[in-house]
Formats: sequence, C-alpha cells, structure tokens
Amino acid sequence: NTAIGYTALYNNTTGANNISIGINSLYCNTIGCNNTAFGRCAMYYNTTGNTNIAIGIQSLYNNTIGNDNIAQGYKALFTNSTGSCNISVGRCSSFNNTTGTNNIAQGYNTLYCSTTGSCNIAIGYSSLFKLHCGHDNIGLGYVENGISKEHQNYLKAGLNGFIIGDGKLNYGRESILETYYKAKL
Repeated sequence: NTAIGYTALYNNTTGANNISIGINSLYCNTIGCNNTAFGRCAMYYNTTGNTNIAIGIQSLYNNTIGNDNIAQGYKALFTNSTGSCNISVGRCSSFNNTTGTNNIAQGYNTLYCSTTGSCNIAIGYSSLFKLHCGHDNIGLGYVENGISKEHQNYLKAGLNGFIIGDGKLNYGRESILETYYKAKL
C-alpha cells in the first residue's frame, strides 16, 4: 500500500495494493484491495470495495463495497455505496447513484438523479439528469457554441485567434440537440 496525506488509508487492516493520495482518502478502508484514490476524501467510506479508481475531491465518497468503478471529477459517483462497474467522468456525474451498475456518465451533472438505474449511457452536459431508476437508456446532451460580438470584432480588426484564424469567416451559432433512446433488451 501507498498512503500520502493526513489519515490516508487510516483504518486499513489487511487491504493490499492500494494507492491513497490526499487528506482522508480511503480513510475507512479495512480490507479493500487494488483501489486507487487521488484527492481529498476520495473513496472516504470504502471498506471492502475492490479495484476502484477515484480521482477528484470526494469522488466515490460513500462507496463501501462497490467494485470495479471509475470516478473522475469533483463528487463523481458521490453517493455510490454498492453499485459496481460504473464509469463516471465529470463534476457531480452519477452523483446520486447508490446501487446502479454498468452505467457510463460523461459530463457535468450527467445521470445526476439516477439512484438504482443500470445499463445507462449519458454523454454531455446534464444528460439524463432527471432519470431516477431507469434501465437501458442512452442520452446525449445539448451544446451550443458561438463567439461573442467582442471577439468577432477583435478578429475582424486583423488580430488572430486560436483555431478560428483571421476573422474572415461568417459567424453563426452551432447547436446540437439532446437525443434520447430507450431500449428493452
């Protein structure tokens, strides 16, 4: 085991091959093995969960016995306790998941309200935010891009911008709508 930070792996008894970096990370771990926690209070309540990766402050915070989870971002999979085989990337993604399994959430607040749902895929800002317990859902978020009038004038004045170039373009907004798919397999 490797523990760096005040009370990192503090309660560990027989857990092996764990990496804990950050204040109170893997604090309650007793026999959980092969876990990696980076960030203050990452995987704080994990006791027997194995093969989890938590990167970010309080990511996988309430995980106790869940296995094979990946959480990256502030409070990603925060409430997860027994859910396994989840991938959650983004601030507060899969925040309320407790027992759901085999979910993929990528983006800010994706699958936020889901508690017990399984086999869901949410990609994009707040995608499937209000889904509470559904199964076999796919949601893609909404994105709208554009540049401000000030930035357009800056480029038109002959100054260069990253990727956009010299300002000799016709500017417009780019919109991508949310898509949702539900399947019973």
